[in-house]
Amino acid sequence: MKDVEREGDGEPWVSGEGYSPLVGSDFSMMAISYGDDDSSDCGQNVDETEKGFVKVNDDVVINQLRVGGSRDDNELLTRNYETLAEQALAALEADYLATIRLEEGHRNGKVTEKETDTSCAQFLQPSMTERLFEETESPSEKVSPAVFATPDLFPKEAKLRETSVDLEKVRKAVESIEIKNPSLKANFETWDLDQKEKVARASISRKSHVLIPDGPRRAFLKETTKAKQITHTLSRSATIAEALVRLNVIGAKVFEDTWCLNVHVIGCDQVECETDDRIRTYFQPLVRWIGAQHRGPTSIHLSLVGPGIVERDGSASVNLLSGSNSDRLQIAHASCHSALYKEWLSSETDKPDIIIAFNAGIWGYSDWCATIRIIAERKLQVPFVVTAYTLQEADDDYDVLEEGIIKALACSKEKIDLCCIWEPEINPFASKMDRPTQSAPAGRRYRENQAWQAWRL
Repeated sequence: MKDVEREGDGEPWVSGEGYSPLVGSDFSMMAISYGDDDSSDCGQNVDETEKGFVKVNDDVVINQLRVGGSRDDNELLTRNYETLAEQALAALEADYLATIRLEEGHRNGKVTEKETDTSCAQFLQPSMTERLFEETESPSEKVSPAVFATPDLFPKEAKLRETSVDLEKVRKAVESIEIKNPSLKANFETWDLDQKEKVARASISRKSHVLIPDGPRRAFLKETTKAKQITHTLSRSATIAEALVRLNVIGAKVFEDTWCLNVHVIGCDQVECETDDRIRTYFQPLVRWIGAQHRGPTSIHLSLVGPGIVERDGSASVNLLSGSNSDRLQIAHASCHSALYKEWLSSETDKPDIIIAFNAGIWGYSDWCATIRIIAERKLQVPFVVTAYTLQEADDDYDVLEEGIIKALACSKEKIDLCCIWEPEINPFASKMDRPTQSAPAGRRYRENQAWQAWRL
């Protein structure tokens, strides 16, 4: 964990029109496509809404809508949860019926070896959860996701009586089990993370990426030692590239003759800025990928800001251009600034196109709340992307971001339109190198940029 702070109207992503998966964008057409015309059904759901925070007069009104499903009440996850709960209860019912039959068999002297093996365990084998996951992730195209069938895993006796499932009671029961059995909790977290990572990998495996070449992209799909080392080096550049595509930051400006892509990387320290070579290692791939675009920016400026940057404040900018760049990209450099972002921002005149904080630890440092509030009050209306070592830390970051936004709304006398673009989720371009952490709970994996979220501030 880093021990320092991590910290426009009319643009397509502001109105919700610019969100897209990371596949098939054609900047020259200023539109997001998905490969062949017959695969257009992979596009973003037009009914997907943002989680909005809007100040109206002196009253704070917080509209909490879904971004692909809310954190606590995602429809698909709830449906899967309910399915598992129902089938678990059905398994217990089957086990009870089997026990009754077994007792009757003992009394009648007609017990078979097959009956003695009948138990709840046979219905809760790993294969069951795997089949359930596959079924919920890939329902038949001809069946509505809301009603697709799950495997018929239980005997007829278990279905004689319909069971009404109280999800709240099931959740409380699960929480109680987790407290009493930490190893079970750790095993479940590991399994759950594995499933989420499978989904994230699938999102980048089906199509070529708009910015990231196939070679680097495929490294994030492999588990070899060499591939893991590559992902550790490329994670920052790839994460920014994916955010730029998903938020349509570059696509919104493709018809401008000359323009500068202005990226603020905040909460930086020696990890990113120790030497010029370190800066080039982490950020030159991004410049090279963007430079290969025919309608990309003519210049790129990365501002690396954070109080943990020592001995580099005001130093000469680092040139990020390489010989392989196209003729269109003329300038690309990074500058380092040793300051809290909220203080440095007051003297900055150029509006950023995107703000990103890597492994920010927002939940652990009080300065972040004030920084978030100031960004919101400046009404920059730009995307703010935050990564974290774990999904659990990303959830904690979310709570602090939400608190800072609420305070900004309460203090503002004018309307501020803020929203969560996507809630904490696994980053498909996370590093695959485990980060040793002494305080890590058993079974929890810490990796750079493993989870991320995005807001409009």
